[in-house]
Amino acid sequence: MKKYLILAGGSDYNLEGKIDMVDGHFNTATGSITLRASFLNPNNLIRLGNTETVALHRITKNTIAIPKSAAYELLDKPLKN
Repeated sequence: MKKYLILAGGSDYNLEGKIDMVDGHFNTATGSITLRASFLNPNNLIRLGNTETVALHRITKNTIAIPKSAAYELLDKPLKN
């Protein structure tokens, strides 16, 4: 599974990272889970204390994928288009 970082401004960080720690509690109010990931930072784009989004890409076999555009809510919250 590849781990990629999405920076606060919405741009993709071009280096793959690794997950160091995953919190055991799933936040049902926000649909999120806290984790710590390490990424190389040669251009100092990642700053201490920033909250970023980690995208996990997994190739799956024998699955049915439903496009996000076909859904109108995610975790009981309306999707923003």
